[in-house]
Amino acid sequence: MDGYLTKSRSPDPKEAELKRLELARLSSLLADKEMELVELKLALARFEHRYFSIIAGKYVELDALKARLSEMRYRENPYDPELIRQASEAGRNAEKSAGEYKSYESRTETFNEKITVSPEGKQLYRKIAALIHPDKADDKRSGDFRTRLMAALNDAYARGDIQKMQDILAEWELSPEAVSGYGAASEIIRLTRIVAQLKRRIRSLDDKILQIKASDMYILMNRVNEAEAEGRDLLKKLAEAIDLQIQQAKIELAERTRPHSNV
Repeated sequence: MDGYLTKSRSPDPKEAELKRLELARLSSLLADKEMELVELKLALARFEHRYFSIIAGKYVELDALKARLSEMRYRENPYDPELIRQASEAGRNAEKSAGEYKSYESRTETFNEKITVSPEGKQLYRKIAALIHPDKADDKRSGDFRTRLMAALNDAYARGDIQKMQDILAEWELSPEAVSGYGAASEIIRLTRIVAQLKRRIRSLDDKILQIKASDMYILMNRVNEAEAEGRDLLKKLAEAIDLQIQQAKIELAERTRPHSNV
């Protein structure tokens, strides 16, 4: 019989219930992934603060000294292509180090590495994120509202502001978007689409988490943390090594700038 003559299948109540259970499971998983990403970013921000406070300023000084020395060597032998290359590379490195440090200084004005979130705060974050996540929206208006709340939630969590998180939850519970109610067939379609959205978002979060864990700063952070667990201060050793290089560069620079006697 032709498809258009076939009667529409009545919605199965069990199918809707299974979709609701899957949605609840994915909502919880998504909230955990969102919090994992926020926690990773916070941990990395704390480590970057330590790294730049202890190490980066020394690299700025060392790279500036290296640039000056390379420039002096080049001026002594202006036709040596290798010295030209070294001087150019040293100059770029000095500019990069100074730029990164300047960027750090502009960010650190609002950074507070002492902020921690209590277990109750973490539980509250998961609860709210599972309720309001933008990927659970089924229209643009709801999506925009959820996106705004989610951004505010992440900001409040990063600042350890439990009261703000509770205010966001209250705003959600009083909003029209918190009210659900659809016909059986429409609800199954709606739930199916939302489930697909959540799965896409979870895959996206997994990719972002992997990118962070593959970054040089994250790898260095893990090395430092592992060393500290063994009673070793890796950043201190690195700082001492850079200090030695700075001292050696200053000695060479002083020798090159010292007036030579003709006697």
